[in-house]
Amino acid sequence: MTQEKDTWRVDGPQPLGAFVGEGVNDQLMHISVQLAAELWVTRRRLAALESQLVAGGVVTSPDALEPDDGDPAAARAERDAFIRRVFGGLTA
Repeated sequence: MTQEKDTWRVDGPQPLGAFVGEGVNDQLMHISVQLAAELWVTRRRLAALESQLVAGGVVTSPDALEPDDGDPAAARAERDAFIRRVFGGLTA
């Protein structure tokens, strides 16, 4: 069986930093670390909350439910605040 090399690559400027100006790589690293930290905290808190609620019979597993955005304006405001926290390093 023959495999093509690097079929996952996207053509574009190399090195990757050529897409952005000088010094932006540090900002991109900041964004990556901030995203990882946000995601880890969210995953830990969500897992703890789900476990307690399901074990207590308060709710069924969220995997069995369809998502409900509730108040769309509040959801957008929360999303925008998240984006400012994560991508704020690009404006520094």
